[in-house]
Amino acid sequence: MRRYASRLLLIGCCAVLAAGQEPQPVATYKSDATRSSLQFSFRQAGAVNQGAFKQFTVVLRFAPNRLAASSLAVNVDIASLDTRDPQRDDMLRGAELFAVATHPQASFESTRLLRRKDGRYEALGKLRIRGVARELRLPLAISTVRRAGLTFVNLTGSTVIRRLDFGVGQGDWKSTEWVDNEVTIRFDVLLTAVTPSAAGR
Repeated sequence: MRRYASRLLLIGCCAVLAAGQEPQPVATYKSDATRSSLQFSFRQAGAVNQGAFKQFTVVLRFAPNRLAASSLAVNVDIASLDTRDPQRDDMLRGAELFAVATHPQASFESTRLLRRKDGRYEALGKLRIRGVARELRLPLAISTVRRAGLTFVNLTGSTVIRRLDFGVGQGDWKSTEWVDNEVTIRFDVLLTAVTPSAAGR
């Protein structure tokens, strides 16, 4: 009987201590455009071509021990794409590929963040390109870095998507004979903490 009472007392103490603990706050971070990159590569006629989006925003709400309350949101200005070939860039912005005139933005909105066994993370959500949304598991690393005396959160990673899943390729561009279906996305994003007043704007 005494042993049973001791167990009840121990359980009660643990419950009181747990109830008194404040939940870890979920901090908000926003990308620093001058220190971030969002690149893509694709194979055309057997050669690998590189490009980048120059204008994009990333907002991360994150607490390592509260992943259920954490989230990731990415918005990309498709017209800002740059492959260092103006003629090809205009073609990519055209109606048969990205259709920038009617679909100027691409986005990724996470519905859940998961921690993997290797210590990295996965953001589960929907990637929307050209008005088409597809489920995506985005692998990424989240770390803290210091540069120029300042502290940043760093997001890095890569993934492969299929352009035709999003309708990026109409008419002759539906063929994968000259342009592969797979496109590799790489990102290296530095984010700074957002103050509560700024986060509410």
